[in-house]
Amino acid sequence: MPEVPFFPIDRVSVRLRLDGRFGDEDFTLAPQIFATEYAHRILVRRRPNDDAAEAVMWWTPSRGDFEPITLSSYQSLGRLHSQRLVTLDAMTWNLSNRAYGIIASNPNAEWGALEALVANMRHGIMRLIHSPYTYTELKMDVAQTQRCYLDALAMCDYVQDKWANKLQSVGPVSRTPLSEFMGAWTADPSVVQRLHHAGIPVYFVRHRSTIRFDPYMKVLQRAWRRDDRVVTVELGQPERYSGVPNRNLHSSTSQLNEYGGLSNFIFTLDDRNRVEPAGDRGRMNQPFNTAVGRRSRGKKRSSQEPVAQSQPIRDKWVEIVGDYMPPTVVPWAEALLAVDRTDRQATVAPKHYTGYRFPDPGMLIFSSARRERNIFNWLLVRDATIRRLMHDVVSPLGVPKGFSNELWRMLLGVEFTDRDKIGACSRAFSPENLPSSRSSSHSERRQAAITVFGQPPDGHNFSQVQWRGHLVDWDTFFKHDALLVQEIMWDIHQYSFQYDLISLDHYLCGDRWAGNRHARHAIIGSVFGKEDCFFVDAQSTRNTGIASEDDLERHKAYESLQQLMISWPEYQQVELAEPHSASGEKIIATRFCSAFVRAFGRPPILPKLIPSPGNLIKGLYGYKRNT
Repeated sequence: MPEVPFFPIDRVSVRLRLDGRFGDEDFTLAPQIFATEYAHRILVRRRPNDDAAEAVMWWTPSRGDFEPITLSSYQSLGRLHSQRLVTLDAMTWNLSNRAYGIIASNPNAEWGALEALVANMRHGIMRLIHSPYTYTELKMDVAQTQRCYLDALAMCDYVQDKWANKLQSVGPVSRTPLSEFMGAWTADPSVVQRLHHAGIPVYFVRHRSTIRFDPYMKVLQRAWRRDDRVVTVELGQPERYSGVPNRNLHSSTSQLNEYGGLSNFIFTLDDRNRVEPAGDRGRMNQPFNTAVGRRSRGKKRSSQEPVAQSQPIRDKWVEIVGDYMPPTVVPWAEALLAVDRTDRQATVAPKHYTGYRFPDPGMLIFSSARRERNIFNWLLVRDATIRRLMHDVVSPLGVPKGFSNELWRMLLGVEFTDRDKIGACSRAFSPENLPSSRSSSHSERRQAAITVFGQPPDGHNFSQVQWRGHLVDWDTFFKHDALLVQEIMWDIHQYSFQYDLISLDHYLCGDRWAGNRHARHAIIGSVFGKEDCFFVDAQSTRNTGIASEDDLERHKAYESLQQLMISWPEYQQVELAEPHSASGEKIIATRFCSAFVRAFGRPPILPKLIPSPGNLIKGLYGYKRNT
């Protein structure tokens, strides 16, 4: 080789660096120790010149590629905005097709590692397309998606080109080293022989005292050289592995990113000297509830004091219909009515399963006095909610966490002061010196935001919000064309139902998720007609999956839902319904609703049809979605 790259040989420290990679310990940046369990990584491609098309797999997004979300209570969030994402999407899609072709050619082989790499790679692309991030998280996810691609590409090459056989060949070396591959280093002479014979770049590490000048040496390089494109500045994340180089180094770089528990964080400074959460936080004391506004029993009400009107009580089991609510997917409305509300399991499921991952849509719109504020405040925290859900998916729990209706109601009634905003952005801010001069109800609302999102908002005094590129002024939602509110309500119904299904399946079939979660993901994705069951698409314009107008697509979706449900304990022995008929669709929908009520003790949020302008009422202000 023309030069010896740098790689640590005595001790390694695997931790994320500022670019979201692992520095010298990253198998996409430098040769690593050969490990039999990760033999395919000898075929990881070397980083090409920056003008090569493949260089996108080593690209790190800059601040210019990060488009901030301006109308949000959490102003550190943004989305990836770069033409390189189109290239990443196309390259990962092609590799995905290649990998599944390999799997289909030998379905009885063990393909778990390749399936996981491809699934995580494509999930990363879907996140990059649809999900909000902080800038640091964006760099982490881009780098992780690129790692999955290069790892999966090497594994496909290893299988298709039969490198396992090549590494066992004997005889004279018949080719020069294949410099396009990263290769590996080792202290084992037998490994050196195998790799060198196969044409793989290999670095034989020996103690200096055992090395003597050899007249056959072609190149003598007395000092290592690090690629100046390798970033070594630490990101501030916990160390994944520390010790001698071995298979644990490879295993730790294969772990997916985790962003920390949302209820535990400390504050650090980003590269703009702004405070952002990272790591773990200690517990916060619950706010003290004072008896503000409590009237003595013997005190008479002033004659000038208006008498509060009692609000009607909403029955959660009765669907809300009207001009501002999109129609329910047939036959789910009838399925809910057929459910026995009293049929509950003896053991109550944990709250993170039974709670609401998005706010209850009925709670948002039922009260005419609060619905404007509810929807306005919901759009201010919608992106933060999606980000939290994406974090939950890769957390140890592995499932989106739900919260009580009361907590959502408290959160969406929040009104933060200027002092709060200063406190949240202050460099001296910490959980121990929270501003305390506030009313009890305000303190509770602030605590609700911390409970759901892990931190208080850094901005809340807005006069406008945005939906699909359309700006909406305060107190004008129900003065717009009804299509605006219907689209927002469809969005909440759709993804509440989607994440409820994920959570119910995880609760009832946790062992299957532990064994092969990607298979469950694929089935759930088919129910909704999606490649990935987790992402939230804000630009949906066509009914898909169980809501599709296309009979073949809809029948396939109901087949997938039934396939998912036959693993649930109560349906393992029941007769299968015919998913290609209206009656069969109703049976499957009713069984889902019954299982949901029995396990979680509340009515499910039902799927809706995407609203169409059609005959919807027109408002004082027009609405046209920005596509």
